[in-house]
Amino acid sequence: MSSFDHPDQAKETIIGIGYFCIGMVFEAMMDASAKWISNSYSLPQILFFRASFALIPLAILILISKDDSWKIVGNVKLQLLRAVGMGLVFCSYVVSLRYLSLVEVLSLFLTFPFFVVMVSRIFLKEQVSPSAWVSLIIGFLGALLIINPEFNAIGPVILFPMLAALICAFVLVVTKVLTRTVTALSITVWGSIMLILCSGLLAPFYWSEVAPADILPLVLTGIFGGLAALFITISLRHADLKSIAPFQYTSLIWTTILGIVIWSDYPSYMTWLGVMIIMIAGMMILRLNYGQSTVK
Repeated sequence: MSSFDHPDQAKETIIGIGYFCIGMVFEAMMDASAKWISNSYSLPQILFFRASFALIPLAILILISKDDSWKIVGNVKLQLLRAVGMGLVFCSYVVSLRYLSLVEVLSLFLTFPFFVVMVSRIFLKEQVSPSAWVSLIIGFLGALLIINPEFNAIGPVILFPMLAALICAFVLVVTKVLTRTVTALSITVWGSIMLILCSGLLAPFYWSEVAPADILPLVLTGIFGGLAALFITISLRHADLKSIAPFQYTSLIWTTILGIVIWSDYPSYMTWLGVMIIMIAGMMILRLNYGQSTVK
């Protein structure tokens, strides 16, 4: 079966990719905010703030749209499994940021699209063509040109970003299943609520007084994280996992921009070459899928 089984599927996939790319913008902003406070507070406390402040944009959205779909929990076990997975992904990522540079963490986390393709093939039975694998590899090579990784850390800590990538792939599979019965708003809201409950059980035992200068980064980590989760979840209602996986690489583009603005880290010509390769890889997989839409 083609990934485009009816004429509207091509349009739906493009819409899904668009939402996913917006999610990547907010995810990059969340990473930058989390980097500031990664060494200052315990994992349960950071996770508690991340989940709590994520509800702010969601509450505003609910009030504006008057959308009551969030009240429908759906499959409680899957919602809880997704929330726990999200918590593990975030904690693994924060631990990585404590001991590795942002560049090193991102370079290792870029194994995420490969895990997505494998997991979606195993659990969702999505067909993965050799061309799709080629486009993922090309995108990964482009990412390497941008980050130019130099791994100075020795020890098991370098496995944490890859662990986060693997768990994140499973979280997206669970999310994809949930989107079949409940809305993206419901999934995102209940994911945050369950994360608050889980982290809230541990946070009091590891609580530290919050410095005034850290309030804004903590708030932004939650807000950006909530928006990222919402847009990524919406994208899964429109496109399959293998179609959006290559666009995970676009997060590096926004990370590069944030590096210039926040840390005055100006990219080299190799970075711009990598950006072009990433875009070409993304267009390749989109074109391959679109080209198969007429195949019955």
